[in-house]
Amino acid sequence: MEALKVLEKKIAALVELVQQFKAENSKLADENAKLSKKIEALESSKASEVERFEKLDKEKALTKSAISSLIKSIDTLVVPENR
Repeated sequence: MEALKVLEKKIAALVELVQQFKAENSKLADENAKLSKKIEALESSKASEVERFEKLDKEKALTKSAISSLIKSIDTLVVPENR
């Protein structure tokens, strides 16, 4: 009879442990879903930032080219004047 009481207590403890594991698993699954959404948002943001930086690099190159052209034009105007 004593052995059955011990077995009953151990089974009750195992059932409680399983319930705790299920609750923890549910909590972790929710957290995982939130983190997955956050990762997707960050990846999307990163992609748009990369696109923005590429556009800025192109603008920078165009600006350098325009400035270089202006400097050459100014040099052609200034050099003959000094001679």
